[in-house]
Amino acid sequence: MVVVHIIFLLCISSLVADSLPECNQMNHTDPLLNQEKIFLESAKQLIEEALFAKIRDRGGKLTLSGDVRSEYFTLAEQKDGQKNVGFGSLHPNISDNMFRVVFSSLLDYNAKETWAILRTRISNIMGSIPGNTPQINMDRAFFGLRAINNDKTTIDIEIGRRSLNYIFDSRLQFGSFMDGIVIRSSFSPLETFGDLYINGGPFIVSVPKVHFAFVIEGGILQIGNTNLYVKYSIIDWNTLNTVDPIEKLIFRFTTHQITLGYRIPTFILKKPLLLYGAYLINSAARKVDLLDHKFGRNAFYLGLSIGELRSTGDWALDTNLQYVEPQAILDFDFSGIGQGNATNIGLYTKSINGTGGLNTKNTAAGRSNYIGWRCDFIYLFTRTITVTNTITVSHSLNFLPTKFHSIRYRLELAYIW
Repeated sequence: MVVVHIIFLLCISSLVADSLPECNQMNHTDPLLNQEKIFLESAKQLIEEALFAKIRDRGGKLTLSGDVRSEYFTLAEQKDGQKNVGFGSLHPNISDNMFRVVFSSLLDYNAKETWAILRTRISNIMGSIPGNTPQINMDRAFFGLRAINNDKTTIDIEIGRRSLNYIFDSRLQFGSFMDGIVIRSSFSPLETFGDLYINGGPFIVSVPKVHFAFVIEGGILQIGNTNLYVKYSIIDWNTLNTVDPIEKLIFRFTTHQITLGYRIPTFILKKPLLLYGAYLINSAARKVDLLDHKFGRNAFYLGLSIGELRSTGDWALDTNLQYVEPQAILDFDFSGIGQGNATNIGLYTKSINGTGGLNTKNTAAGRSNYIGWRCDFIYLFTRTITVTNTITVSHSLNFLPTKFHSIRYRLELAYIW
């Protein structure tokens, strides 16, 4: 029981840790914050006020921030009852342990009615042999302006790159980039009704293929002056005009999501508690041979978050259960636990990126097709250093013959400035 208790205390929070560098989001995003991450807002304010260097220029404010992270990952994965990665496995060249170092830098310029944000990340696998060279990624680069601003309505327009989950809310999807235009609007028609918002726009999937996708999310926050909220989103990837049968399969996803949540300001140990859940369905899915002519297009998650970060010694915890059928979410856009599949075999194709030719029923895998549990924990060790832990457990559903069982653990130390 002691071991179980220690594991439970260790288990828990890359979601939370990954949110901390974004603590300098501007006021124009405040009505549209993801409610599942609301317990982090106190930490964001703390870091912004205490750590950021602020430079006033041209009537605006330039915020400089960043972080350095050291991470350890370990993986235990089985494929059809056999060890899948690591020494003595089906794939001994894929390590079941890894150390990584990551550096992020963020520039945020915010004037009265305009703003611009740039974030770059450099990620390295540690080790003299076989440590890798820098992987540089510009994952956020956009500018925006406020088109309408009055007591009841605000409308913002943003152009450039950001991740979909920077704007849209899900624990299972929105894991890819959104290179395009976003219109963000919020409304407060009646104080007793709630705060309404609608975000959405087109984005580039492939320039050579002339492929553009579309996404929109709307919701009502603080319904009836309570802490209840509801959100609905739709993302349509099924917009490519092609005769290629593989491309038709890969992008046949129009995923709808409805999300509900309720926040209790004071709960156990005087900590805030958030209960949330969502249901997803891919309305473009068709019955396919791979799945014995089944749809396999549904998904859901249920979870809770507790705690807030205000000063040294504070902690926050998030845990959720996930159920995802194989045709519910596009592999390119997936952000959930996953069924394992460390060798990145696709659902329809040999590779997860859509290449390598078509799979058969016996070789198909993909990232979805699982039931799993995730638990995240973050501890504010000092005002600048966080310790985060994550544990995930997942097992394949019965839609495909290939079965994965995966347990993953991640420990991260981060210095945020």
